[in-house]
Amino acid sequence: DLLFSTIVATWENGREEIEGLLKHINTKGERFNFSNEFLMRCCLVLSDSPVLYKVNSFKSENVQKIKDEWKDISSAVSQMVDLLVEFGFSSNTLTSHNATIIIAYYIMKGGEINKDIKRDIKKYLIHALLNGIYGSTQEQVIAALRNAFREEKLINGQKTYELKVKKFVFNDLLLIKLPSRKTLYVRDVDIENFLTYKLSASSFLVLSLLYPNLKYSEVQFHQDHIHPHSGFTKEKLKKMNIQEEDWQTWFLYRDLIPNIQLLEGRQNESKNATEFKKWFEKKSKDEQGQFCISNYIPLDVDYDFSSFMQFFEKRKSLL
Repeated sequence: DLLFSTIVATWENGREEIEGLLKHINTKGERFNFSNEFLMRCCLVLSDSPVLYKVNSFKSENVQKIKDEWKDISSAVSQMVDLLVEFGFSSNTLTSHNATIIIAYYIMKGGEINKDIKRDIKKYLIHALLNGIYGSTQEQVIAALRNAFREEKLINGQKTYELKVKKFVFNDLLLIKLPSRKTLYVRDVDIENFLTYKLSASSFLVLSLLYPNLKYSEVQFHQDHIHPHSGFTKEKLKKMNIQEEDWQTWFLYRDLIPNIQLLEGRQNESKNATEFKKWFEKKSKDEQGQFCISNYIPLDVDYDFSSFMQFFEKRKSLL
């Protein structure tokens, strides 16, 4: 509140502009929950002011710069949120707002946007969120990335900053040295860990990498249990002669990524609690083949619920 007051004290319609932009971006797509704090941090980063979020960063000359560049700042932030919508993100799945700021910076500085660059931006964002690089030392991470993207220029005696390159290339980001040994790299051991995620925002991140061709901005996709959640009861396990000491493993695996798929909302509602084998067998042969390819469904296992553990391990291997 103090920092926000510092800005609006020297920017007559600053409160109206910031709150207007906030309302605009938060109603995009399936909605977001960005805050004034986020937008003020964007203002600092995008105006090439100090990244540290403190009163001294909002001295009068920096506020004037934000005011002068507000049109470009607000446009870049709005375009960045449009990309988030296109990638399928919402308030439920965007686990770090700060991870998006460098994307807005790239856009404001005139970076190219095309199909390949969008793919690399999405890849950066998901890697950053899965690896949690914006936890502690987040301001140092933002500063390191901004410094890697920009170069200083003198124009008419005035210091300004431009992009070093106009293309957002994920592999180039892997070369940037981040503080506290943070990294965008994903190792085999990380992948093994990712596949143990329960149904959550994090599981959506993993699945969205595995389902890159879905039109997230046009269709709402649900995280769906392949073998329905409702089937995992003590009564059903007992009826299938599953040993009692194995029940907890079944209950655990029920909610992990190898039993989760991204399914169009309408399909998910029609599938509901139907046993997977019965639901699958209602499809035509062509539909079954396409479904297995699109959803990493193993072909060499029985889809009956009694074979769930074999299904789980084989799909995990495919993923």
